[in-house]
Amino acid sequence: MNNLQQMKPVRQLQDCDDLFERRLVLEVAEKGFSVVHQPGSCYTVGLWKTHQHPELIVFGLPAERGQQLLQQAAAHLPLQLQVETAHLTDEYSLLPTLVKLEHHREFLSYNRWFYRGDHFQAWQLTWPDPDHRFPDDPEHREKFRTLQPSLSI
Repeated sequence: MNNLQQMKPVRQLQDCDDLFERRLVLEVAEKGFSVVHQPGSCYTVGLWKTHQHPELIVFGLPAERGQQLLQQAAAHLPLQLQVETAHLTDEYSLLPTLVKLEHHREFLSYNRWFYRGDHFQAWQLTWPDPDHRFPDDPEHREKFRTLQPSLSI
């Protein structure tokens, strides 16, 4: 049984305790997803429910740029795991990698709240350094690698 088959009913307005949660639930209902900002990262909530596509997370970008990138990615679903996405941005390609379940609690807390547990998949969008090397490349600049913790390890 896959995560989509195991999915419990998602949160509704009556489940919300504060304005942030209400906004999140309303955005998912109206737009199909919402973007949550945390220090150092941005991630989607709702793609798994609305599009049966893994949620997306990106690290190390300013909040506005991270949100814009996730909105561009959501407009071009489905993405392919481990396949560079040159069509999302004019600046650089992105590489989607699988987020291990053990990282959901620390980095995707509002997805866990929305889906009432870990019944969703997530992918990390990694971006290259100025030499066009991704974080899994041994030559990737350390300065940029520290901005993007690998959630696939």
